[in-house]
Amino acid sequence: YTHNYSLSYTLPFDKLPVTSWLSSNIKYAGTYNWQRAPLGQAEFGNTIQNSRSINMTAQGNLVTLYNKVPYFKRVLADGKGAKTNSAKTGAGDAQPGKGGPPKKPEFKPKKPLEEMTEKERKEYDRQLARFERKQAREEALKAKENEEINPVLGTLARILMSVRSISGTYALSDGTMLPGYNQETSVLGMNANTIGLSSFVFGKQAYDIFGRETGYHVGEYARDNSWLVQNENLNKQFMINHTANLQLKATLEPLKDLNINLNASRNYSTQAGEFYRWNPSTAAFENQSRFESSTLTYTTISWGTAFAKMDSSFRSPIFQQMLNNSQQVSQLIGATNANSSSLPNGYYDGYSATQQEVVIGSFLTAYTNSAVNSQNINPRSNLPLPNWTINYAGLSKFEFAKDVVKSFKLNHGYSSSVSVNGMQTNLNATLDANGSPTAFDLNNNFIAPMQVQNITITERFSPLIGMLATWKIGNKNITTNFEYKKDRQATLSLNNNQVTETLGQEIVVGTVINVPKLKLVKSVDASDLLINVNFSFRDNATVIRKVVENTNMATAGQTTVSFKLDANYKLNEYLSAIFYYEQFINTPKVSLSYPTGNLKTGVTLRFDLNGLK
Repeated sequence: YTHNYSLSYTLPFDKLPVTSWLSSNIKYAGTYNWQRAPLGQAEFGNTIQNSRSINMTAQGNLVTLYNKVPYFKRVLADGKGAKTNSAKTGAGDAQPGKGGPPKKPEFKPKKPLEEMTEKERKEYDRQLARFERKQAREEALKAKENEEINPVLGTLARILMSVRSISGTYALSDGTMLPGYNQETSVLGMNANTIGLSSFVFGKQAYDIFGRETGYHVGEYARDNSWLVQNENLNKQFMINHTANLQLKATLEPLKDLNINLNASRNYSTQAGEFYRWNPSTAAFENQSRFESSTLTYTTISWGTAFAKMDSSFRSPIFQQMLNNSQQVSQLIGATNANSSSLPNGYYDGYSATQQEVVIGSFLTAYTNSAVNSQNINPRSNLPLPNWTINYAGLSKFEFAKDVVKSFKLNHGYSSSVSVNGMQTNLNATLDANGSPTAFDLNNNFIAPMQVQNITITERFSPLIGMLATWKIGNKNITTNFEYKKDRQATLSLNNNQVTETLGQEIVVGTVINVPKLKLVKSVDASDLLINVNFSFRDNATVIRKVVENTNMATAGQTTVSFKLDANYKLNEYLSAIFYYEQFINTPKVSLSYPTGNLKTGVTLRFDLNGLK
């Protein structure tokens, strides 16, 4: 038996003027499946499983909100007044098709004044005064709309209205599978005895909509109602899956032609499995061989350590800070475990500099340049921080640049993320009633309940600074581009307590020159000559840093210089000649490799059959 369901609801923000700039939608969908036991193996019971997905989206168009304020609306429209019919045909302007000024609106009485009673005349005078005040306000507003906006106030207003749009998406996906179920299905996957299972049938999970554990265990609920087979040989696992993804975006324009895009994300998934079956020795159902695996990725900001310099021996101040943080992290974690006590060396018993949680906390706080506290040392508790791209294209609009630059664009991009890989249950760990570890490893460190394989911080400036410009030189346009890029990847391996850093930086310079109507061969008509020149310089290195030995060793790296040139000249409608020159020089940083160089040059003739009859 299987059923599916789906619900969708759009929040009515558009129904109210004060919230018309907002929009939001919620979707809820799920499935339920009942599967009978294999033929001839009824003692293994049936299997039930459900799934639930929740998707919430929200958008806010703040430009719509700002336009509700007349002054802000004029600033966003570059100081121009509202384009209304009344504004277009205001006082002193000729009406279309007529020679005189427009006729002002009049307040006409319902009947001649001389026929009004005294009471009607007083009421008419009050309405007339109200109408005249309204007309005066409208004329004052129109006159104000035509006034030029003060540049300073306009700039301040734009800064105040920097945020132009915001959006967010939160997607939640959960699923549970329970084997050994001894009940049959009748209506909606239930029968008269299992009506209490209706919440599970319609998607109830072990996690709430915010990803927090609720303590709900459908296996225990089925056990309490005698819905499980008492079979110690049940070989199918009770499974729980959970995935939560968060995406946040914002667009800012603090100044005209300056655009900033922000984005933050957090993706977490976990899968837990265990044998939930009957134990005849204790005459009870038990959780056996529980195993959980998880992955986590979130955006962060590690800018504070991006420009740290290595010395000639590849020593890094960031790695040294990581070693220095370990004592403070040990104290912070050890204070929460009643089974640990402070030692004379400043560390807590069971939490030395090589204990997994201490190493993780030291690594995250050092490489992201953040304070040592209970939130920053735990990757599961860290909040996503925004990454960004910045573009500015307004320089060519200034008077001093209009005769020199056709277009000029500056750009900058930054991204940094933390990925926690290989999180899984450590079967050697034991916990007390408070959830604190009690078992020690061979190094007298507490064994963490979740074993982590590695953590990677990936940072990119793409670019740190970039420029793309088209220059006006005579009757020619020359396009140039420049980019300075920087990237870094630091991977902490918990198997051998070492950090592998890959550092790179690159400079790219290029230009495109178009020489129009150039005659190179007497027998060939003049044609455009298109020249592309690109130069790049990249330097990268890989360094292994060991926590226990406190050593730094370069294992790979090279300096790469490349130069590319090609010139394209059209000989006729179908034939083009291309001259190219490419050269690469690689200089390694370790003695195990040799310098290499490559050079390639030549002429290519390209015959275009497109359009040939």
